[in-house]
Amino acid sequence: MFSWKRVLLAVGIPILVYVYSPIREHVVNHYALRWYVQQNSSDRSVRIRVHNLSSNVSLPITLKAEYPGSKIIEFEYSDPWDGPRISSLKTARHSEILRQFGLSLKKPILLDEHLIPSSLEEIEDELQGAVLVLSLPQSHGKPGPTSPMTLDNHLVWVEQCRKSESAHSCYLERAWENWEYMLRGIQGDETASWKQLTGVQLGFPDFHIVPEDRMNYIFSLAAGHSISFFLRYGVDRLDGKVNLFASDGSALRVNKEADLDRPIWVMIVLYPLVDPVYGLLVLALVLAMLPWWAPLKFLSTFTIVNQALAKVDQMDTAREWDEVYGRLKFSLKDKFDYYRSILSRPPESLASEDLFDYLRGYLRVVYRGGVGRFRDNRQLETTINRCLLELASK
Repeated sequence: MFSWKRVLLAVGIPILVYVYSPIREHVVNHYALRWYVQQNSSDRSVRIRVHNLSSNVSLPITLKAEYPGSKIIEFEYSDPWDGPRISSLKTARHSEILRQFGLSLKKPILLDEHLIPSSLEEIEDELQGAVLVLSLPQSHGKPGPTSPMTLDNHLVWVEQCRKSESAHSCYLERAWENWEYMLRGIQGDETASWKQLTGVQLGFPDFHIVPEDRMNYIFSLAAGHSISFFLRYGVDRLDGKVNLFASDGSALRVNKEADLDRPIWVMIVLYPLVDPVYGLLVLALVLAMLPWWAPLKFLSTFTIVNQALAKVDQMDTAREWDEVYGRLKFSLKDKFDYYRSILSRPPESLASEDLFDYLRGYLRVVYRGGVGRFRDNRQLETTINRCLLELASK
């Protein structure tokens, strides 16, 4: 006989084996790693907070800041997110290469963090000026505004020095080389210091200590930790974007900072994992398969009895029968005694446990005899009454 329930089970079980078996882990992973971005145009800053709610250390995470035409004049890191900040400016100031070079100059390079407010960009500019002074003879002076220390001019100076051996171009090229060497050394010191202090691997786009256009931060986040990055930009435009990527692809960007700490069931509503059509399909299948995964206390009695009778291994039905017995034990004895009285039979000293053992065997015989699954509690109740009546008549 055709049955929609059997068709639904035949189609639903394979789908749920595929969908539901990994769904808990998939959902937890999807909502475990969250991040939030706050951009403030007034002080030209961007704050990124990352929160790991899982019980495991995250896989490597890459935070990619892309702001074309802008320079990050300082970036900071804090773990926990509201704890003390570790500053790129301070770590750059503590570079041994920079300090040794500063000691060789008559003019300091803004290294005193207590007396002189500065930025990475100011340190880089001061370093550029000092290298030019040391590299150019006094007769040449500093290059004017038409020949700044840029990559394009560097290539021009290399070509001019190679072809014409122009003294001025060669001096400028040597100044560039010394400046680049100095910046790479400072950048190396800063990268090593950040890795040691924070566990964050800095990904500079070039040799400059002032990242321009883009910057990468690679790190792992301990279970339950929430950290923050603070990026401060110069006077350039501030219309870029920030992206965060996890190695396993699961990182959820939230719209409000409060969502970083919300429980998963709230996040499922605020940030649905699936589209509405697929979500309704999964919900319908889950509801149809409710008896197979919901706690027994939420199921009706006839459903639990059907589960127990349908199992091939009857030794694996203790949980189901214990739940049924807990619901029927008080009524079984009362009904049995009532049937004995109306049949004018003498009282029988059978305990509820004995009556339930007899009922369980009776239900198995009825199930295997062709009655099959019970449609509802009413059919089950009728069968129980018939069983007790037959036993009382003996």
